[in-house]
Amino acid sequence: MISEPIKVLLVEDNPGNIRLVREMLKEAKPALADLEDAPSLLAAAERLAKGGIDAVLLDLGLPDSQGISTFVELHKQFPGAPIIVLTGLTDEKLGLQAVREGAQDYLVIGKVNGEWICRAIFYAVERMQVREELLRSEQRYRLLVEKNHAGVYRASLDGHIMDCNEAFAKVFGYASGEEIIARPMRDLYFDPREREALMVRLGAERALSNIELCLKRKDGSQVWVLANESLVEWEAGSPPIILGTFVDITRRKRAEEALQQSENRLRAIVETEPECVAIVASNGNLLQLNPAGLAMIEAGSFAEVPRKSVLPLIVPEHRAAFQAFLQGVCSGNKTNLEFEIVGLKGTRRWVESYAAPIADETGSICMLAVMRDLTERKHAEKSLRGLSTRLLQLQDEERRRIARELHDAIGQNLAALVTNLTVAQRSADKLNPKARQALSGSLKVAERSLKEMRTLSYLLHPPLLDEDGLASALAWYVKGFAERSEIKIDLKVSPSFGRLPQDVETTLFRVVQESLTNVHRHSKSPTARVRLARRGTEVKLEITDKGQGMPTKALHSGNQNSGQLGVGIMGMSERARQLGGRLEIDSSRRGTTVRVVIPHPEVVL
Repeated sequence: MISEPIKVLLVEDNPGNIRLVREMLKEAKPALADLEDAPSLLAAAERLAKGGIDAVLLDLGLPDSQGISTFVELHKQFPGAPIIVLTGLTDEKLGLQAVREGAQDYLVIGKVNGEWICRAIFYAVERMQVREELLRSEQRYRLLVEKNHAGVYRASLDGHIMDCNEAFAKVFGYASGEEIIARPMRDLYFDPREREALMVRLGAERALSNIELCLKRKDGSQVWVLANESLVEWEAGSPPIILGTFVDITRRKRAEEALQQSENRLRAIVETEPECVAIVASNGNLLQLNPAGLAMIEAGSFAEVPRKSVLPLIVPEHRAAFQAFLQGVCSGNKTNLEFEIVGLKGTRRWVESYAAPIADETGSICMLAVMRDLTERKHAEKSLRGLSTRLLQLQDEERRRIARELHDAIGQNLAALVTNLTVAQRSADKLNPKARQALSGSLKVAERSLKEMRTLSYLLHPPLLDEDGLASALAWYVKGFAERSEIKIDLKVSPSFGRLPQDVETTLFRVVQESLTNVHRHSKSPTARVRLARRGTEVKLEITDKGQGMPTKALHSGNQNSGQLGVGIMGMSERARQLGGRLEIDSSRRGTTVRVVIPHPEVVL
């Protein structure tokens, strides 16, 4: 459809004909935008070269050119210009020849009027525009085919390749499209019957989409392609042809095969893994579970898992911790957790899970967990803790017994010995000097032995701990320790502290003993601070020094050498744990704080 005004160039050397054409065009409706004239072929070529001309009215008899060669020459120079040939009454054959050579139309002067000329010009311009658009469309189509990375081809129903792009030839290892054109499609198949079966499907369905085929390259090697084929009516009255595309997917197929082999190996490893391996979604749904995991939860198959959720398998008191653990892993963290599960048959098990984030098929982050059964270890730990508890109890009982025997037996004997030696000392002037010296020395040894025996007895188990309670026992012990060690110790016990059960008081006393011994032997601190307080429903004990801190190895291993009366870090921790409490140690180069917290101790009046 023409929307812009049309500019016409009249190539004519006869002034009369020029006036005649102008007069006819003035009366025509709609009028042309402009009419220019050129008296010769050379002048016409110069004007057309400047541009802006939409159509040409050409007289074949010009001063510098005659006959059909006039049109041929001008059309050769300006193939995109629509040319209408003007002929005389006797030149109709010449006009027809010009049309065959590419002219848009021919008009016989004397048989046409202005409207006919205008109509011919409009039609010529429209035909040329349609032709140019068709050429552009064909060019775009050819570029689309030639530059396409997919192999594009046409084939006849009898299976011969009619046309293809270079990409199609490259897929099958040919140097060019010319080398493969006219070859039968069955040559591309290892088994020609496969092609015949596809042709049957294509005839029934008219189109085949995304068919994966293993075909044969020129050298006989395999090439995997993704094929799309359609039956189309190419020309009216002719049999349909096959239009298709082949995309080389050999790399993808090899990668898929390698991935499948890797998955098979991984699946075999997981299936034979003696530990439980599970994949859990962020909402707790159990996505996969290996045979060891099914055995752990007492399920014969994955279908037996209730609601396919892992949460019902976790004991209620551990579910909150597990859900926090699951969310942490699905947020990108690698971590581990110990918790208790209950099987479908009611068996309770302790498990330890090591987990890491993993993406599922949709890209959602899930938890990959490897769980091992800790039940036997937990039972062994429980038995060991019971044994440890009993050993500590026996140790305290033995210390109490030894302290009592030292005080009641050896202490009494040493006291009697001191008394007798003191009486003898009063008559020492009757003895010779050597005997007096021996008697005096023996009295001093007896007195020192009595003092050291009492100190040892009190350290083993201070009587004040049973008689007056923890506060008095600590005051006595701290005073004596400060005198012996020359370490300045600040002791503060909260007012109205009261009495606690014997095992609680013994534990706290032993922690103070051990901690101050460590300060003296290892910390090199000149001062120490002891704080004992009851706050709400718990008792809190803190021993702080300003020494050199504890070695990292000793802090984490708990194997510190603490001396005969010390219980070591592990011993202090075990004593606190037996009472439902906890031991905390903060240590740096600026000093160490040992903290024991005992919850809900029973008040003894």
